[in-house]
Amino acid sequence: MNITREECIKEFKRLSQIKGRPPKQKEFLKETMISSYMLSKHFGRNAFAEMMAIIGYQPRQTVKDIPKIPVERMWEAYAEMLRKLHRPPSQSDWVFNRFQPAEITFRTKFNCKFSEIPLRFEEFAKDKSEYSDVIAYLPKTQEVEVSPFYNPIRTNDFRLFVPPIIQDIETTKDPVVFEKKVGTCFQLLGFKTNRLGQGQGQNPDGIASHPKNGFALIYDAKSHEDGYSITTSDRRASEQYIDDHREQLKKSGIKIFFFAFIAHSFNSDCKKATQDIREKTNVTAVLITVPALLRLVVGHIQNPYDFDHDKLKSLLAKGGQIDPKTIQSFLGEIQQGSQ
Repeated sequence: MNITREECIKEFKRLSQIKGRPPKQKEFLKETMISSYMLSKHFGRNAFAEMMAIIGYQPRQTVKDIPKIPVERMWEAYAEMLRKLHRPPSQSDWVFNRFQPAEITFRTKFNCKFSEIPLRFEEFAKDKSEYSDVIAYLPKTQEVEVSPFYNPIRTNDFRLFVPPIIQDIETTKDPVVFEKKVGTCFQLLGFKTNRLGQGQGQNPDGIASHPKNGFALIYDAKSHEDGYSITTSDRRASEQYIDDHREQLKKSGIKIFFFAFIAHSFNSDCKKATQDIREKTNVTAVLITVPALLRLVVGHIQNPYDFDHDKLKSLLAKGGQIDPKTIQSFLGEIQQGSQ
């Protein structure tokens, strides 16, 4: 495939917008149809770094660069972020704002979790007058407990790692925005997402497919603030969506697909509706809460190379409701399997 220099740059920007950060080289090559040869043809030696520089991103720092960075410079950068946000930055804040040094530099330099950096900064800055204006933005020492047994898989602080592009999915009241955010979540999970929904006639909100593992989800996003109930009309519509897209998915090589309702929460009567859909269409219907979807995205971001889409397919095949506890257990199994 003959791809131009401009198309390479356009793809890099597209992935940056989806992820809320610049993609890594492995991610770029995996998630686009652009080869390393094609990059070298257009950008020469160290092609990916050269392309990043042309677009305006700083070259990535490597671990060998970390000891060269003075501690004072790192704390000056951290203080500037405190002044900008009026609170300690999360990892996603740091990446989204393209702050330097990179957040991995802090974690490696000080051998700690990024969430522990405020304590380290306070130890450094407490007697220095030039930082007196930002000390007030730090959490009180007694509010932060740093445990040697910290494990992000088993804690509830996953929202600290949610990319900025989807951070407002739990608060937006606009159904169109909500649908787009759900589609972005599936893209962040490595799915090819075809957004349908608003303005597309009688269609589901989208189809998220994973050709490599041969499965897909037809999904409908429900932005109800209170618990969502599947009405008779909604159930019939979902059955029609399944019939309408069954052959199309089969022709595209998708062997298994599911129907997913995405909502903030579900009422108890939804279980019966999913069973009815299964009986009528022979397709498993699942109920995925928004917190569970966010937890899944964060798990994929934190551990992208060990994330197992085959196991995700098995989880979906069980049907029923998927909540954050279900996802925590799922990610814990992946983590144990990779050790």
